[in-house]
Amino acid sequence: MNDVGDLASQVNIAGFTMPWRIFTNEYWSPTKVNNGTHALKYTRQPNDNSFFELLLKIDSKDYNTNHGSLRDTTTLFPIFGS
Repeated sequence: MNDVGDLASQVNIAGFTMPWRIFTNEYWSPTKVNNGTHALKYTRQPNDNSFFELLLKIDSKDYNTNHGSLRDTTTLFPIFGS
């Protein structure tokens, strides 16, 4: 997205705009996704008629979808008493 118009066109898609959007200052949360794959393969042929194979594979996925800061955290001070 290059400007505010790009964001507005994405939000303006029919059925995409949600009523809760007015209560937040961020439409999409900052997200980080980490994927990892580790594998180990061992093959052995003890003789001409047999072999064995060992395969170990570990897949990892880490989704970090944090919300942004609160909309307004300023303290209010009454001007004309309480």
